[in-house]
This record gives sequence, structure tokens and C-alpha cells, in this order.
Amino acid sequence: MTNHTVLVSVVICTRNRNEDLRRCLESLQMYKDRDDVEVLVVDDKSSTSHAGEVVARYPNCRYFKDLGLGQGQAKNIGIREALGNYIAFTDDDVVVQPNWLENLIRNFDDPKVGYVSGQVRAWELETEAQRIFENLAILSKGEQRKTFDGKFFHQFRLRGVPVHLIGMGANSAAPKHLLLEVGLHDPLFGVGSLSEGSETGDLCYRILRQGYCAVFDPTAVVEHCHPRTRGSLQRKMYTYGKADTVTQTKFLLQYGDWRSLLDLVVNRPYRQAKKVVESIFGKRKTPFDLILCEAIGNWIGPWAYLRALWFARRLELDGKA
Repeated sequence: MTNHTVLVSVVICTRNRNEDLRRCLESLQMYKDRDDVEVLVVDDKSSTSHAGEVVARYPNCRYFKDLGLGQGQAKNIGIREALGNYIAFTDDDVVVQPNWLENLIRNFDDPKVGYVSGQVRAWELETEAQRIFENLAILSKGEQRKTFDGKFFHQFRLRGVPVHLIGMGANSAAPKHLLLEVGLHDPLFGVGSLSEGSETGDLCYRILRQGYCAVFDPTAVVEHCHPRTRGSLQRKMYTYGKADTVTQTKFLLQYGDWRSLLDLVVNRPYRQAKKVVESIFGKRKTPFDLILCEAIGNWIGPWAYLRALWFARRLELDGKA
């Protein structure tokens, strides 16, 4: 393959989920006969070599290994190695549906569009935890096409830009040239990183800040394997809550976006307190334990980001010593 023949590079990050990875790669075999589509799997330091063995079964896939620094850094490896004009991102625990890539990429016919996300539905609803997760519509953005532009970016006055409404790491795409222009994912962000911030949310913020718009296209569909147990669902809610405030803390400290300060010290604590009260009195469908996990993550997020910055600085200084 050469740069001239590859249109889309699909980047998948994985760690210790070989059966999920196999199922995801199997679903992508609908593109196996297309020379303009490639699949790159980045192994974020799995504890065994089995992920490489899974990838080797599929001739249209390339395999890379990371050092276990988190999903943001792993995605960056995929971007740098990609040959395609567009980079599509999905996770190892999803199954892509027919015309997934076609429906994502067609949105880039408009040169103002710098990012596209798609619909995420449940792959299975066998357990109570999976049904709760699906009913909360955490990954679903609705059934209507949406555009997020400069007006959306600047309309918020008393809260930080809600990038969670835009980004979708399990189902998204962006032009490679734009990723190189605005900068790749923050290596401190992503699951398994020092801070576990939202690498996708941070990227969307920078794309909108650069003057591009983002689109949600519900016709580009993947199915996601939701958390199967209550414990895994609690951990997921904690991680989401932490990622939200880590990301807003970066917007404040790196970009000087004072709206994020109001979000962290006023709006978010108020919204979490309201959720708790409504849950206690049965006016909110989110179970109390999940609200609590999210709130704890919210509280820890800013400190996690500051700790990650300090640790990264120490590593940089040690490297220069």
C-alpha cells in the first residue's frame, strides 16, 4: 500500500481483550477486499503476546506495540504509522456495522468538517449492568444528525465546553492532515495514562478552537460491549467522571479557558448535588451508587491532572540528567 491508494486507516487500541479484539476485527472483514482501507492495531502492553497472534490471522491488518502509556499515546502511534488520508478510530470491544466507514467519511465532503462521530449501540443486553448502561444513554447521542461549530464552542458562559457531547472514541474519524495540524492526542490522556483524561474530548476542543466544526452522524453505527457487572459499571462511571474534570482542568490551565474554572468549582458540584438529591427521592433513573462513583471521579480529576503534569515533568528532567 502507498499513500496514494489508502483512503482510510482504522486505528484500534487494545490491551488484554483478545476475544473482543477478534470479534472487532472479524466485523471489519467487510472491507478486506478494499485496497483503500487498512486496519492498524496498537497493543498498549498486553500481558501476553496473544493480541499479535489474533491480528496475524487477518491479512489486511498491521500490528504495533506500545509501552503501556495509555490510549492517547497508543492512538498517536496508529496515526503516525497510518497511510490513509483519513483516520477512523474504534475500540477493541465494538462490532462495526455495514457502511460504517462510508457513512463517517462522506461528511468530509464539507472542508469545514474536522471531526465526525457516529452512533454507539449495545452489542448485547444480557445483564442488569448492561441494561442500566444502555438506558443511561451514556454513549448514545440520539438519532438526529448534529453539527458542532464555532457558535456552539463560544455559546457557553458559565460552564466549560461540554466536549462529551461531541467526541466518541469508539466511533469517530478525522483527516490525518488536520490531526497533524492541531496536534495529536495528549499522551497524558486516555485510559491507562497518567491522568485518564478524555483524549477524544481534548482533541475535539482543539479542532473547534481551530475554526473547524464537528458532526455527529447517527448512520455510522458500531455496537459496543457494555460493562457486564455492577462493579465494572461502577469503575466505568468513576473513569468517566474523572476524565471530565481532568479535561476541563487542562482547558483552564493550558488554554486559559476560565469557563472551565466555573464548571469545576460551581456548575459541576451543583449538578452532582442535584443528581444525588434526585436519586435519593426517586426522581432520577441513575442509581445512587453510580452517581456517587461519577462524583468521586469528578473530585479526583483535577488532582490527577496536576499529579500527571508533575510526574511527566520529573520524567523529562530525569531524561535530561
